[in-house]
Amino acid sequence: MRAVKASFAVVAVLSVEIAWGDILEVSPLDFGTIAVSQNSTPGQVDVSFTGLVNYTGGIYGITPPTRGEFFLSNFPSNQSLFITSSNIQATTNSDITSQDQFTLDSINVPSVVTTDGSGSATLYVGGVLETSADGTNNYTNTRYTISYQISVNY
Repeated sequence: MRAVKASFAVVAVLSVEIAWGDILEVSPLDFGTIAVSQNSTPGQVDVSFTGLVNYTGGIYGITPPTRGEFFLSNFPSNQSLFITSSNIQATTNSDITSQDQFTLDSINVPSVVTTDGSGSATLYVGGVLETSADGTNNYTNTRYTISYQISVNY
């Protein structure tokens, strides 16, 4: 079994479609440090916005992943905020050149969060990171990053 470690940081790009409201990243979505023991079938790290974690297809966790957390403030009180997400980068970038890269298969967010009486809310973000499953190339022991976008509307 050949295991390659990889650590992750996911870069968030947030947009607000209104003239007010602030979004502060408290902690980034992080897939932790993983070992890829084989790459002949798709392997995934699934981190839900509720905090549940699942590894499949030859990926093993070394350090635990964490969901992303954002603090939303200066919105109207008791307002429903509609959340959408999208990938803005097809594959990861690595600090050191790697024969293979990961993809962000999906980003998961709640569809709606409601602000409290002060116009604030907490938004948690999860995602599914996937190997290429090409069976030939290897992953380098380095840090990988990828970008995604979250939109907040009401």
